[in-house]
Amino acid sequence: MTNASLHRPIDVADVPAWDIVTDVAVVGFGASGACAALEAARAGARVTLFEAGSGSGGASALSGGEIYLGGGGGTDVQRAAGFEDSTEALAAYLKMAGGPDADADKCDQYAAGSLDHFAWLKEQGVPYKGTFLPGKIIEPETDDTLIWSGSEEAWPYSESAKPAPRGHVIQHMGWGGAASLSISSRRGFAMRALTCVPMPVCSD
Repeated sequence: MTNASLHRPIDVADVPAWDIVTDVAVVGFGASGACAALEAARAGARVTLFEAGSGSGGASALSGGEIYLGGGGGTDVQRAAGFEDSTEALAAYLKMAGGPDADADKCDQYAAGSLDHFAWLKEQGVPYKGTFLPGKIIEPETDDTLIWSGSEEAWPYSESAKPAPRGHVIQHMGWGGAASLSISSRRGFAMRALTCVPMPVCSD
């Protein structure tokens, strides 16, 4: 099918044969794809990951490995550092930070499930030191967990949502912590018998 490409797909009925047959196809081995693949595999599905890059991680590997978490009284790291965080405050901040086009329902849903997200990540073996690093920091060079990465203490955010540090960073010394996590995650996925297939870059 030399005339087919990403921009000129063909009808399923015209495909002469399939190279791969799977229950679940996950396109992109970044954070979202990895989570989806794990849960699908645990449910008993045969999972194939398709990744155009040279390895796992996707856009997530280019970040510092920070995830915004809180609500429900606070994560265990927030509480240990003396901070209390409500689900309502987290949702309110996310809506403001997202600008006029923020999806309010998604912000509410994310805030409500934030503590469960954090627990799930730790269950997968994602390393968190559990320490707080004071001061406004976008991406820490230390292996601390909790940082003030947003604008929670600035007006007008501080008037609409009680400020709390919500940036949770994986344990890694130096910038680019998610890249190191993506390397170690390959071993974990291999043990779970997931198939990762390089995705060719097609052009017209």
